[in-house]
Amino acid sequence: MSFLSNNSNATPSSKMYFGRPNTSSGPEVVTTPLLSNGVSATQTFYIVELQGISVGANNITLNADAKAFKGNMIIDSGTTLTYLPELLYDSFKSAIEEELKDRDLEVKQDPTGSGLSCFLTKYDILPGPNVTFHFKGADVKLKSANTFVRMDDETVCLAFSRGSGVGTYGNWAQINYLVSDEGDVLYVFPRDYRAKLVGRSFIMRVEPLLEKEKAGAEYLARVSFGTTLIASIILVFAAILVALIAIALK
Repeated sequence: MSFLSNNSNATPSSKMYFGRPNTSSGPEVVTTPLLSNGVSATQTFYIVELQGISVGANNITLNADAKAFKGNMIIDSGTTLTYLPELLYDSFKSAIEEELKDRDLEVKQDPTGSGLSCFLTKYDILPGPNVTFHFKGADVKLKSANTFVRMDDETVCLAFSRGSGVGTYGNWAQINYLVSDEGDVLYVFPRDYRAKLVGRSFIMRVEPLLEKEKAGAEYLARVSFGTTLIASIILVFAAILVALIAIALK
């Protein structure tokens, strides 16, 4: 995530927005405060307070000490998965599996070996369980595309993993959401972003071939120019020689 503003103050006051393009307020935009715990090692992170997670009717709450620093979730676009503290992850995973128990999905081992919760299915899990992250003052409802990630043709995994300490809200959970500090729109994945990536990949594959063709054409042009120049010089000398011979014969 690349934030547009860079406030050098030690204790900046700002909020993080989730909503539609070019909006910083309104019924479809929610905000949560950005926090700082005063520890230099975490000053480069954007930290927020996660108060709980809802999976269907199951509400998983976090009971934090009222005197403790409540920043418990880093918002990070450089991390793919969302990492939850161990106890929270276990409750979240159990709630997801409970919501999916009637889908007859076979549990499958994570093909990456990362210990993710995975299911054997050739189809996307649609509709997915209703998952809502309850940040302080902001309820962010995740879509199925934010909750699950396809690993291969037969495997779909939960896009969440077990972590420790402060959690990390990864970029997969942020897809198709606009995130901003102080209201500036930072990024959005368009609906056709996969097609654009494929198109860009095709261009990258073809580009070296085009460069080789270009180099070959330039080489042929130089050779043709040199050949033409030499031929012209020979013709000029031949013409001069013929003229000199004609004068000598007179």
